[in-house]
Amino acid sequence: MTTNQLLKIIKIQEIDIFFTKKGFTREFIHSELIYPNFFISRSTYYEYLRVNAKAKLTKKGIDWKLELDKINSNNYNYNQLMDILKDKNPLSLETYHQMLKDERKKNESQ
Repeated sequence: MTTNQLLKIIKIQEIDIFFTKKGFTREFIHSELIYPNFFISRSTYYEYLRVNAKAKLTKKGIDWKLELDKINSNNYNYNQLMDILKDKNPLSLETYHQMLKDERKKNESQ
């Protein structure tokens, strides 16, 4: 697997861990978050959950935390996203990302 694939797998695993700990089912996580944003099938999703991507990147000598920070400098606030989902108003991560950018711009101008 390429470095980019492994980084994508880590991001998917982070989303999965966060939402399963909050009580969401994997079916919900896949259908509402993973599929709309990563376009992977349910079987690929479960396959990705079995990959130890962090270890593979570390073995390649890649600091996966640093690489993820470079890619996603605007980390998602999953607590806020979870509140949105609980209100039955699911948004794509892309839309949520734009909301965060708008909020930061607003805060910077004050």
